[in-house]
Amino acid sequence: MSKRTLNRLTVAAAALGLLLCGGTAPAFASPSPGEGPDTGGTEVVLPAPLGLVFSQVSAGSTHTLALDNAGKLYSWGDNEYGQLGDGSTTSRDTPVQVLPPQGVRFVQIDASRDGSMALGDDGNAYAWGLNSQGRFGYRSPSQHSVPTLVPGVAGVAFVQVSMSDTHALAIGSDGNTYGWGGDAFGQLGDGRDHVYSSPLTSVQLPDAVRFVKVAPRSGASAALGDNGKVYAWGNVFSTLYSTPKLVETPEGLALTEIASGGFHVSMIGDDGGTYAWGLNEYGQLGDGTTVDRRSAPVPVLTPPGVSFTHTAGGFLHSAAIGDDGNAYTWGYNAAGQLGDSGTVARNAPAKVDLPAGASLVQISAGNAHTVALDERGNAYAWGDNSRGQLGTGATGEENRPVQVSTPPVTVTAVSFDGEYGDDLTNNGDGTIQVRTPAHAPGVVDVVVEWEHNGEVQQPVRYPAAFTYLPTTVAPTVTNPAHQSVLAGDTATFEVQATGMPVPDVVWEASADQGRTWSPTVASAAASLSEDSRVLTVRGSNANNGVQYRAVASNTAGTVLSEPATLEVRSALKPTTPPTTPPSTPPTTPPKVATPQQSDSNSPKLARTGQNMALAVWAAAALTLSGAVVSTLALRTRNRAGQARRANDRV
Repeated sequence: MSKRTLNRLTVAAAALGLLLCGGTAPAFASPSPGEGPDTGGTEVVLPAPLGLVFSQVSAGSTHTLALDNAGKLYSWGDNEYGQLGDGSTTSRDTPVQVLPPQGVRFVQIDASRDGSMALGDDGNAYAWGLNSQGRFGYRSPSQHSVPTLVPGVAGVAFVQVSMSDTHALAIGSDGNTYGWGGDAFGQLGDGRDHVYSSPLTSVQLPDAVRFVKVAPRSGASAALGDNGKVYAWGNVFSTLYSTPKLVETPEGLALTEIASGGFHVSMIGDDGGTYAWGLNEYGQLGDGTTVDRRSAPVPVLTPPGVSFTHTAGGFLHSAAIGDDGNAYTWGYNAAGQLGDSGTVARNAPAKVDLPAGASLVQISAGNAHTVALDERGNAYAWGDNSRGQLGTGATGEENRPVQVSTPPVTVTAVSFDGEYGDDLTNNGDGTIQVRTPAHAPGVVDVVVEWEHNGEVQQPVRYPAAFTYLPTTVAPTVTNPAHQSVLAGDTATFEVQATGMPVPDVVWEASADQGRTWSPTVASAAASLSEDSRVLTVRGSNANNGVQYRAVASNTAGTVLSEPATLEVRSALKPTTPPTTPPSTPPTTPPKVATPQQSDSNSPKLARTGQNMALAVWAAAALTLSGAVVSTLALRTRNRAGQARRANDRV
């Protein structure tokens, strides 16, 4: 069938189902059923390709960023300053693609207040939106609606970037940490007294320590060292530090994760516990209190039996993912940002009401909304939605998670070894259905061709995913002929069998007139042809009267031939000829009557012995089937053996 005759299917990328995004499909995703007849016509169901399979999410104040597994970046929400990066200042309530720099693939993202930042695979940082306090690495212009290169350090590639509403930090491949933007509180950590730094400056690292993660917030910075300790600088609860200072943590505790909120910081330790310090008027530290502030880390009250694996800080709330795959939130909840179906603040972690089956791997918190990513690449969001930051296509707030709406996928064709199927159908449950074309028997690849956002995407290939089976036809078999042979000779029984698949033939024998049957196997007395269509049997007294039949079978059934009987005859011996010779003919020939003559001139026969005709008798015996046939010949000859006439003179 021509590809042009196929229906084009638009499938919601947010539909449930296995996730595919081009290339070779994972092993667990396969067409069903996986086989059908070579005549075609099998209805095959496949997972619909999902246009966006997210690998990272980041919540800004009122907008959201999400990176897919192909390195494409999407954004939605407030776009007053161009922070969505789509070349406009139009806010969006569903994802739009960020316009990337030529030849650059983004690998890490960070959304902030009115601005966005991303790390490219070229090791450079890119920023867009509002360039407040020079946080883009330069002072003007004041805003950009597409990603713009941040000035870096020659020969140094960035490995992590993060931006607050006043400044930005980056870790370099040389082991140093760099900062740029506002520095009114010493948040750049270079030990100098200046309002801002543009271009970048180097953070003064503690002795023998390198930072592995940075987490700036408004007017302050925090970082995780390779020694498992946390450091802070800038405006740390009204105390200003222009270089990193060690944060006191429990003795022997090594920290593995750090996140900054509006005015608080949370951390995860190698003991399975979570810790936090900072402002706490809404319970955002999660220690079970609303004590105004904590200047040193305190334990977060994690649910019994649960350890947090990832943490995030919003403006006045916090979020985490448990090792059970659930999301937990605490703090301010006026817009439903805790996702617990209510709007009441909590001073200890509570489980988020996730959709059934969702298991989370990443979470991020914004000003008053939260966004999370599940293991299948689906993004969920909840909380404030006044600027469309939940990405649902609406602007009403949600107090429980809703799935982010993504651009539709259009399936254009499904082929089987290059032959296109027909009757392409969207099942509405994240799957598509297609009818197979005819094809020669064998194993073939299945390929799904699709478009996303109007762009042709890399086809999804399922290697060796469908098997064409030969058409099934019930078997038939001819009847063998009866055989009669002498003992010791061979009898041949032969049949023809048809069907699809080609049937197998076995022979059975019965010695009791067909009451019971048993398989005939190859032996000294019986043999089979290679295809089992011919049975050869040596005749003997033992198999005289035995019946033979053929049994033909394939996947469509079994059929029996009529039985054929073997007759075995005894061999005949020739009859012995008689030992007594036949009777001897008489020595005296019989007298011959003298013929009567009517006149004297009539001839006469002489009566003397020399002229007497000799009567010679010959007898021969021929034995045939026990009967004797005798032949008697009488001839007259003279002594010389010559025939004479009666009137010859003497």
